[in-house]
Amino acid sequence: MDAETRFAKIFKLISENSKIWILIFVENRVGVGSRYRDLVEYTRANVLGERSDAISRALVRINTPSDWDITALVAIVKYGDILFHPHEDISIGHAANTVGDLIDRLRQKRNDIVHSGEASLDNDDYTRYLDEIRDVASYFERVNGVERNTYKKEIDEIDRQHWADKVVKDEVQRYRVYVETVVRHEFITQVQHTTRNDRPNNAYGCDVPHPECYYCRQAHGNREGCNVM
Repeated sequence: MDAETRFAKIFKLISENSKIWILIFVENRVGVGSRYRDLVEYTRANVLGERSDAISRALVRINTPSDWDITALVAIVKYGDILFHPHEDISIGHAANTVGDLIDRLRQKRNDIVHSGEASLDNDDYTRYLDEIRDVASYFERVNGVERNTYKKEIDEIDRQHWADKVVKDEVQRYRVYVETVVRHEFITQVQHTTRNDRPNNAYGCDVPHPECYYCRQAHGNREGCNVM
């Protein structure tokens, strides 16, 4: 498996499979199907778009439930206050392995992959991503009420598959479109709402370690302090 194929598979697992696990969790928690027709109705009823740029951006482009991005789902978890406190909250260093930790770990993996700027992964990084995603999958299998190993089988199937060159190229193209339509919009919006007086060193919100963040390189030449979500 070459570096581009490894990248394409991890991008698919993060942007599609693991995103769906979080989506199911969030929908169950807020009462989609009982109290609300869908997440759009929930977010609008609770005016969450006014509390989060990620949610307000998502509401503009949502056509189907699967259109929610991990960033927007994480914002719904945060601003919708849907975790049971304190035992589900994000812990320092993710030490408690709470559901908040697991969701945040997926968010970080999403950030790492989409902010890299390169459609390439070495074998060690690929293995680390798979291990992390499998660990998170086992929890969401339980909390989402699906049969044991259902999500892990999804991961293993993608890992084992031989992807033809066209499949790889199509997934990499989907990544590039995603970056242009979602991530760049996130970045521009955060820059517009940030001033040098608000954050030192032009810290635009990027939490990807320098110098990996493609957009940080373009915007402020790898200056430290950038925290983009």
